[in-house]
Amino acid sequence: EHRLRTGHKTISTNCPLHPDRTPSFHIYRATNTFWCFGCSQGGDAITFAMTLNKLPFKEAVLWLLRGR
Repeated sequence: EHRLRTGHKTISTNCPLHPDRTPSFHIYRATNTFWCFGCSQGGDAITFAMTLNKLPFKEAVLWLLRGR
């Protein structure tokens, strides 16, 4: 079960990068970055797309531009 918590500065949910039963994945609104306290992965949107989809930089940017 995925849980989504929204706050003024952060959004937290279950991490899509590893099996996760609690909201350990945090998105920081001010910097548009993320950090998972469960798997210690973090970065920006491009890093997230690269990690999630196992893509090199250019393909990750194209994936984000397509909105997928």
